[in-house]
Amino acid sequence: DYLTKPFTDIELLAAIQTRLQRRDKQKNNSGNYESLDGLINEAQSAKLLTELSENSRIRSYKKKQRIY
Repeated sequence: DYLTKPFTDIELLAAIQTRLQRRDKQKNNSGNYESLDGLINEAQSAKLLTELSENSRIRSYKKKQRIY
């Protein structure tokens, strides 16, 4: 992304436009990374809950039975 001297007005404008487009893409992608991190965290939480439920025992109690 270098301009060699001498350069024309059109080359300068094209280089600026290219840099601005790249910056816009980077901005859009940074939002995607944040939402991706949230999705990963949510998936990890769901996995932990699944593991917890798989490793737990089901207990049955009678009516009015004291539990403590």
